[in-house]
Amino acid sequence: MTPLRGIALALTIASAACATPAAIASPTPSAPATAAPTTVAPSPQPTPTSTPAAPWTALRWSAQVPIPDRGVIYQVVSWREAYVGAGQSTDGGAYVGATFASPDGLHWQRTAILPLGPVLVATGTGVIAVVTDRDTAVPRVRAWSSPDGRAWQPQPALTMTGATMEQLAARGSTIVGIGADSSGGAAMWRSIDGSAWTRGDPPSAHAIVRAVATVGDGFLALGREGEPDVASGGVGVRGVGLPAAWWSADGRAWTALPVEGKPAAGAQLIQLYAVADGYFVVGSDTTDPSLSARTALVWTSSDGRTWKLAGPPPSWGAAGSNGERAVYFVPSSSGSRDLEAHVSRDGTRWTRLVFTGDLADIPNVPGFTQALQLDQVFVMPRGIIVTGQQNGGPVAWFADPEPR
Repeated sequence: MTPLRGIALALTIASAACATPAAIASPTPSAPATAAPTTVAPSPQPTPTSTPAAPWTALRWSAQVPIPDRGVIYQVVSWREAYVGAGQSTDGGAYVGATFASPDGLHWQRTAILPLGPVLVATGTGVIAVVTDRDTAVPRVRAWSSPDGRAWQPQPALTMTGATMEQLAARGSTIVGIGADSSGGAAMWRSIDGSAWTRGDPPSAHAIVRAVATVGDGFLALGREGEPDVASGGVGVRGVGLPAAWWSADGRAWTALPVEGKPAAGAQLIQLYAVADGYFVVGSDTTDPSLSARTALVWTSSDGRTWKLAGPPPSWGAAGSNGERAVYFVPSSSGSRDLEAHVSRDGTRWTRLVFTGDLADIPNVPGFTQALQLDQVFVMPRGIIVTGQQNGGPVAWFADPEPR
């Protein structure tokens, strides 16, 4: 992998693309993991704050630990001093959707079996997993909830036939989702206090929404104002438009926000990162002839309302943020196959992190033919959860920041 490939990676982190197995009626509890966990208790993920915090200067790597049941984790949320994950695993030789729990981000246990493609969201009272079941003539949205990330119960009120759900964001008891309706057209949905989904109006007649996220005073939708992408002769053609963002206090009525940019093919905002100085988003705007159409660009905002184009980052790769800092991982700038990481509190000024700890078996980014590969990173308040592969088997690492 080369630098500046953040658009594809941002999409990978934002949503998990999976094949579809046979539907499973309800979650099935899994046997406890045999590994003895080492407790590292994380705090709930904060909203952006200006309170100074000790800088991260190094990452102390753990040894890798296998994820049971060939579990592949695509999403992680902090919940009640622990972590809850969603992804897929194997059951009886078949791939299935799954939820996972961990006390420390390193030792994981599968807690439920679901249809493939669960998406997590943490509300004020628990964690909700939403799945689009495509193993039927008409797609169906289904949901399960958990007060602790381990015991899951179906939520019939959140079942919806003839629709899909790809991403979720929650603020208090309000959940906002983006997906598609029965005709395949883009749609936005909202649920309050676990009630049935109600369809909301799109932010505008020409809004192409790529992501939805929570900000301090409401919700933020990201994407493009313009034409959708289309397929022509088996080749994708990027729609022309402006990079765009919309704000909503309640997930129902949306207001267009000022975003610096010009109309271009493929121009869009994709992923939001919360940091100490506010927020930044990664997207693309291909008007600069010196940049490729897939070059990652950064926009910054102190309040989530006005977005200024900052330009391309020094490089880009698998990334995440925790409300205070953002970190991305890329191949070494020296040209070797070593991995390196960079940290920022504003999305524009980046500092390389020193690696310490168990360095014999740290992963590398995809694209190099090595036995250890990095797939996903989840930047949490107390450190970084890294998932990947060792000789094709799913494993996890925890990178502890120094100093905290």
